[in-house]
Amino acid sequence: MTDLKASSLRALKLMDLTTLNDDDTDEKVIALCHQAKTPVGNTAAICIYPRFIPIARKTLKEQGTPEIR
Repeated sequence: MTDLKASSLRALKLMDLTTLNDDDTDEKVIALCHQAKTPVGNTAAICIYPRFIPIARKTLKEQGTPEIR
């Protein structure tokens, strides 16, 4: 693995994806959860409003990525 690839993978594992918009919906949060899972690795976390935590947990569990916080 090249240094660039190793650094990129390390950076991906430290990132979070965020949606904190007033017009957020379950569908937007579900899409964010899907984006957090990539073929080369997962992001560390997603950042969402507390009201979306149940749907995010369900989605992350269903896609096999419950370690994403």
